[in-house]
Formats: sequence, structure tokens, C-alpha cells
Amino acid sequence: MHRADLHIHTTASDGVYTPSKVVLRAKEKGVNFLAITDHDCIAGIDEACQYAKLHDIRVISGVELSTGNNAETHVLGYGVNQTDPRLNAFLKQMREDRKERAQKICDKLIALQMPVSLPNEYLAGDKALGRPQIARAMMERGYVGSVQEAFEKYLGSNRPAYVPRKKVETLQAIRLLREIGAVPVLAHPCQIHMSENALTKEFSQWLDAGLMGIEIYHPSMSPAYRLKWKQIANQYHLMITGGSDFHAPGDKHADIGEMIDAWNTCNEDVERLMEAVQMVKGN
Repeated sequence: MHRADLHIHTTASDGVYTPSKVVLRAKEKGVNFLAITDHDCIAGIDEACQYAKLHDIRVISGVELSTGNNAETHVLGYGVNQTDPRLNAFLKQMREDRKERAQKICDKLIALQMPVSLPNEYLAGDKALGRPQIARAMMERGYVGSVQEAFEKYLGSNRPAYVPRKKVETLQAIRLLREIGAVPVLAHPCQIHMSENALTKEFSQWLDAGLMGIEIYHPSMSPAYRLKWKQIANQYHLMITGGSDFHAPGDKHADIGEMIDAWNTCNEDVERLMEAVQMVKGN
């Protein structure tokens, strides 16, 4: 019986737990199937897989791609081939864009008399830098009391230190995932801020590009939204996935495994996902 969490972040992007500690936390929570889905980064997968073998936990390779022109849209990719040159080139460019954005944010913070240093481990190598790491650096300097406060006062949209990210087409991300033999799933759709008509039009294009699933069991999804998107998934014969979107204990997301109790079709949905992963790899 699968007890799964298919949306987890580690220190390879903006999570606070190393991949090994994520696996240990999953073991404590009774989770036996994980997807490591760091933002624009696959650096945490190998460590998680190696450690999971010691604890009888299965790990599927994943990634969360930050996309969208009209509104920020995230796409989860499952069963990614970590050695694929197209994927690695795509992710490398996204990480470079993240570093450039982070430096511009830091320049604005300097102007606000709140200088911070970017973590060296994210400036070189294959980890992904984001605003949460900057927020934590601000906490360390005593400028704010929490990550949430940093976003609300300085880093969030329309705040003094905000810098918009470079746009990546959602269609491009979905097509890339299909081309490299991975399964693209729309992450937390209730967080896509666009009109109903615009979203309907965009969604149709995503389907044409090869979208295969929707993340319905996410902490931001109310029961009403779950029902709405489950109906859409059934209408278009899309897979259903779920996960905590774990970043850190006690933050605005959920702890590892917390969505399982609400996700009563977890076992069947995971089986369907794994069948799809094998199918697209064979194409």
C-alpha cells in the first residue's frame, strides 16, 4: 500500500532539510513513497535515493519547474532522466536566471540599508537559489522575524525589494518533459492567478502540449477547489497527484505526509502515475 508524498523540497533548492533528512522525516511520518521535486533543480535526488534504500522507501525523481507568462504557473515533472542534456541545459539556464534575480534583490536590500550575503553553496554548482534563502539570510541579520515577514514587507510582489523573475513558457516546460520521457503535472492550480476565461484557454493549450495530470491534494487546495479540479481531471482523463509541498516544519505549507489522510485514492493514483512514467519512457 502506497503512502505517498509527491511534492517535497530539500536544501538543493529552498527547503531546509537535506535529502537524507527528508527521507528520515518521511520514515517517521509513515510515508513509503517520495518524490523529490526541488525548484528548477535535480541535485537532491541521488542522495535521497541512496538514503531511502536503507529505510525501505521508494523515491521517484522529480522536479518543479517555475513557468508562466500571464501568471506564475508551476509544473511538476515525474520520472525525469537526470542525465538528459536537454533537461540539464534547461535547468542550468533557469538557475542562472535565479542567481541574477537574487543579486538584483540583494542590491535593492542594500539600498534599503539591509545588506545580506547570498549563500555560497547556491552561487556555484547545481543548487537553485530563491527568495526563501534571501529571507532566511534577512532573519539571520535580524532584519525580520520570519520568512513570512520578509515576504510581506520586502520580497513579495509589489514590495520594495521585489524583482520579477524571467518568464518561461509553461508550454515549453510541458513539451520538454514529454520529450525527455517524463510525466508533466500541473502543480497547485488554485495558486494560478488569472481569470477563469484566461485559465481555460491556457489549460487547453497545456493539454495539447502533453499535460498528463493535476496536483489536487495540496495544502492550498480547499475542498471546493479539489472537487472542481477533480472533475476537470476526470473530464480530460488526467492523473491525480498530491503532496505536502514540504519546505520546512511549521511554515505555510504542510509537513511530509500530511495530505495522505485526505487523499483516499492515493494508492491507485500512485500506481497510475508509475504506469505513466514507464509508458512515456518507452515512447
